Amino acid sequence: MAKPKKVCRKCRLIVKGNHCPLCNGTDFTTVWSGTALILDPKNCQIANAMGIEVKGRYALRVR
Repeated sequence: MAKPKKVCRKCRLIVKGNHCPLCNGTDFTTVWSGTALILDPKNCQIANAMGIEVKGRYALRVR
């Protein structure tokens, strides 16, 4: 699977369009690494550590 090209700098959500569906941001980066698939943010230690409250696919490191 090819690495998606854009990640929202504000919330780290991996996006395909021109607006982030989570924070409605438009500031994206193509320099990122690692992914976290969050399915149950309330019971996930990774989501809690990252401050994620909505399920989705997130980048672990954003530059």
